[in-house]
Amino acid sequence: MTGYDTIWPADSVEFCPHPDATDVFVVGTYKLEDSEKIETASTADDAPDDSGTPPPEAPKKPQKRRGKCMLFRLRDDDQ
Repeated sequence: MTGYDTIWPADSVEFCPHPDATDVFVVGTYKLEDSEKIETASTADDAPDDSGTPPPEAPKKPQKRRGKCMLFRLRDDDQ
């Protein structure tokens, strides 16, 4: 059995259900890039209030998704 590095984590593996193509499968990879907080100007409202409650965190930028769909075919190395 041979290994294969998909680079990103494999999220799903699906074999073809057709009787003439059961040796074909697809691998889907998926990775979320790290998000960063949106920088905002500091104001007096950012200080904790008298109750000791800290200010809300700055919103995060939407995460970008990266992924691939890869098609493979199994083969018998003994032939």
